[in-house]
Amino acid sequence: MSEPSAPLAALLWGAEPVAALQRALGDAPLPALRLAGGLGGTWGIVLAAGLGLAWRGRRAAYGLLGAVAFALPINMAIAFAAGVERPEGAGVRAHEHVDIPSFPSGHVVTATVLSGYACARYGLPAWAAAAFVALVGFARLALGMHFVADLPAGAALGALLLAAYLRLWPRLERWLARRPRWFFSALAACNVAGVLAAVAALGPSPTAWQSVGITAGASVGLLAEHRLVRYEPARAPGAPKLVALLAGAAPALAVASLAEQAVPPAASGALAFALSLWLFAVGPALYPRLTARRRPAAGGARAG
Repeated sequence: MSEPSAPLAALLWGAEPVAALQRALGDAPLPALRLAGGLGGTWGIVLAAGLGLAWRGRRAAYGLLGAVAFALPINMAIAFAAGVERPEGAGVRAHEHVDIPSFPSGHVVTATVLSGYACARYGLPAWAAAAFVALVGFARLALGMHFVADLPAGAALGALLLAAYLRLWPRLERWLARRPRWFFSALAACNVAGVLAAVAALGPSPTAWQSVGITAGASVGLLAEHRLVRYEPARAPGAPKLVALLAGAAPALAVASLAEQAVPPAASGALAFALSLWLFAVGPALYPRLTARRRPAAGGARAG
């Protein structure tokens, strides 16, 4: 390695920049960092899809979930092929236990795909999407889970996969619209079985059980919404709907993100299942009632 490139390699692939960031921040911001980093993980996925359903309807939720389902297996394949270990040494403290290799950052890939899809399809400002990706990446770096190089690599991979997905999704959406109802029940069952197989292969961890809970809850909740609730976003006004959405989602998200290191993995999965059901079925059933504007009673007395 040439002398000029050595400092750059140390910055991108060394443990010392990660340790220096942790020393500068201290332990005080750890709860906030876990919450911010979790927005690029399983909790962020379900919350983004729930927000998409609340504001734009089921097509937005399907599109966001499809983008993640398209991107994450490719990211996992690249990560295991690269085989880069997580940062160690130089005083780095890893605040999570993850068996998946470090490069590229899966959380940054997820954050890029989610925010990029919302930017391309639903008008999310580009600066907001970039800020969201930067927040997730910074949090994962400060938690000791990645080298610096993992973060831009994750953003670049996420952008490439999003571009491919945006070309593929309209065709896939038209194809799915012609499928019979039983197809989606079978697809939901396959999704849950696939996640359970992944948990068996990688081992039970809070993240693995969260994935099981979210996949099962989203599958059941989206089927229930489509067949029973038939939620229409236009029937619920915006500001009260946000209050109703966050009233159910925010406490569960905060508790799960802050306590996932202390609760049993199965309990974390149960909480993920409940949150998914709220966002995809119970919430949409309640939004129109919780946000309904009061109407004046008919036949009221008139002034003489």
